[in-house]
Amino acid sequence: MANELSNPLLQQVETRIEAGLTPENHNDYQKIVVAGMHLALADNGKMLEPLQRARDPIDIAPKAAVGLVLIMRKEAEGKGQVMPEKAMVPAAMTLLLKLLVFLFEVYSPMRFSTAGVFCLPK
Repeated sequence: MANELSNPLLQQVETRIEAGLTPENHNDYQKIVVAGMHLALADNGKMLEPLQRARDPIDIAPKAAVGLVLIMRKEAEGKGQVMPEKAMVPAAMTLLLKLLVFLFEVYSPMRFSTAGVFCLPK
């Protein structure tokens, strides 16, 4: 996507995800990612509050990204629309990458161990 991630390693992963998309699925993928970001940040990021309160937000980040996509899928089905799985799964992975960047930027580096594992200050 045009909006590059600030972490070069995570950006590489996103680039590889997008490289695996067919032209037919790329447009749906972009719609899902953009809609997911809008939904996650709606109401001043209310959906992100559980992550901010979590003892280990990195542990629940994948569940949050997949849950967000499933919410959007259910909403689309309610409107008689279909969210293609070939776009939905890569979009969920990209939303996870964006969520990880958010968590790395929001939390102080002091909250991360030297191994890169999230930890609370003692």
